Amino acid sequence: MYSQRVEHRCIHEPMTTTRQPGDRGLMLIGGFKLIEGSLLAVFALGVLRIPLQDLVDVIEGWKSLLHSDANSEFLGGLLQKLSAVSETELKQISGVILIFAGIFLTQGIGLMMKKRWAEYLTVIATGLVIPLELYEMIKHFAVAKLILLAINVAIVWFLIWVLRRRSGRDLEAA
Repeated sequence: MYSQRVEHRCIHEPMTTTRQPGDRGLMLIGGFKLIEGSLLAVFALGVLRIPLQDLVDVIEGWKSLLHSDANSEFLGGLLQKLSAVSETELKQISGVILIFAGIFLTQGIGLMMKKRWAEYLTVIATGLVIPLELYEMIKHFAVAKLILLAINVAIVWFLIWVLRRRSGRDLEAA
């Protein structure tokens, strides 16, 4: 019986590190999304581990530590809302926050790996939040809300620019 030995050869082309438009920006946005997702995950998991009454006590401790008066808008409002929440509702809220954390972490990892799907996901997810942020800012203006809105608009604008540039290159290469 005749057997033929087949030799498989791999030809490796030298790796080129051509820079794509927006690589630094993608890394920056990816890092931002990773930090955002990590903080949300830590917060949600922390809230799940603390009984509701202890959480209220912690926030009251923050008020005294920050020398906040009893009428502090943010902390007072947070305490008032927490007093109306049950343990079950708190767990549900933490679950939703964990879902958002997962989305942010997925975006961050995908952007750091320069995946096009992550660019689209980030444009869609961030773009959907912008109208809500705009409404909230108009309803109750705060500089922090304005900064967050500006960051999200810049992220969406930048990623659309990157996607358009890359799709133009793909058409030229075809």
